[in-house]
Amino acid sequence: MLALLSCAGPPSESPSVGQARAVLHRAQGSGAADRTGQLWLRCSPEDAGVWVDGISRGSCQQLAGRGLTLEAVGGGMHRVDVKKDGFWPYVTYYDPDGVKAALTIRLRPLGQSEGEAR
Repeated sequence: MLALLSCAGPPSESPSVGQARAVLHRAQGSGAADRTGQLWLRCSPEDAGVWVDGISRGSCQQLAGRGLTLEAVGGGMHRVDVKKDGFWPYVTYYDPDGVKAALTIRLRPLGQSEGEAR
C-alpha cells in the first residue's frame, strides 16, 4: 500500500497581488460590476509579446487600438506578462471585474542598469 502525504499548505499570495487587489477594490467602489474588462497596452518595443495567465494573446502591436478584452478568462486576478527576447520582462496583475485600464510599458534592455532607464 502506497500513501502520499504532503506538508505543503496552499500557495501564499505575493504582496504585490494583494496590493493590486486592494487598489482595484477601492477603484471599483461598492457598485456591482460585470466580469469583463478592457486593458489597453502601449509598449516599447511594439512587437513585445503579451501573455495572460501564461497564454499568448499576440503582440502589443497587434493589440494596439482594440485593447485586450478580458471576459473569457474568468473572475479574479490574472497575471499579464509583456516580454521580448533581449529585454527584462514586465509583469502586472489585472482583475477584469468591470475595470478599464491603459498601461504604457517600456521594456528595458537586459544589459541596461536601472539608472540608465529612460
